[in-house]
Amino acid sequence: MAVFREEFDNNSLLFDPVTGKAFYLNPVATFIWQQLCLECSFDEIEKGILSRFSNIPVDLKSDLDDFLRSLIDNGFVGNEV
Repeated sequence: MAVFREEFDNNSLLFDPVTGKAFYLNPVATFIWQQLCLECSFDEIEKGILSRFSNIPVDLKSDLDDFLRSLIDNGFVGNEV
């Protein structure tokens, strides 16, 4: 069970009290986490990022996949993402 805490600057902290693992999330990662909580698909998350943020890297799909994989590998989400 992860604890999510959003800060005033659109950054946030994701913490697993059982393992002690923590992730500091920038605004884009915070958005991704929120979309995962809404059970959005990979494509929906990607479209949401493109519509809400500027200066998105050309390899967004790869970056998004890497971030989701790190959440899975660290036990913050299941592998059904």
